[in-house]
Amino acid sequence: MGGWIRIAAAAVCAIALSGCATVRESVPARLDLSQATCASDVSLAGAAVLVSEKQGAKDAPLKATARIGDTAPCIDQAGQRSTYQVFSLPGGEGLMITVVSVPLGGTLFSPRLQLRDEAGAIAREVGRDMFLFGAGNTLQLQLRLRAGERYAVVLSDPKTVGTSVTNIATGTSMTGVPVGTAFVPIYTGHENSAKLTFAHNGEIVVIVGAVPAAEK
Repeated sequence: MGGWIRIAAAAVCAIALSGCATVRESVPARLDLSQATCASDVSLAGAAVLVSEKQGAKDAPLKATARIGDTAPCIDQAGQRSTYQVFSLPGGEGLMITVVSVPLGGTLFSPRLQLRDEAGAIAREVGRDMFLFGAGNTLQLQLRLRAGERYAVVLSDPKTVGTSVTNIATGTSMTGVPVGTAFVPIYTGHENSAKLTFAHNGEIVVIVGAVPAAEK
């Protein structure tokens, strides 16, 4: 899976999601949905559409970014309330989806995933525990899409919302040391810790692209 991970990481860095550029602004954590008016099931209306940032490029990944805020829709299932965002997926074989929850200051949307068919029926569910911390304190998930999966629904996980975690992110930086008329790259490792509060609001990025040939 290394090839696709590199593609997804590059896409994430390109929009400053993994700490490659500036720190995203802090937002108040939405921890309580008790006063919200929630439906009993997800509405597919208003699904975000994935688009290519490289028009005309063959096999270029498709991407969409969505902010889930105080006006986001929510569902109530057996007393468990969640905000959500729907993404419309392209059809076709040999596709892989990456879902990224981006930290906004000290707040991080606590994600879980439903993949639904054309009629809106749930085809597959992926729990919060399958999302792993990646670069820049993001939570990330990658998996291959199956035939008939046409919508990705990213929902908040009510079981973890309100809890906090301290994540230690490692990285490598490079500096150039002049040696004569040339510069020699020196690589050093570093660690950064961040306390993050899981919330019903945040920023989600979904990327869909072809599975690298070596992994098919």
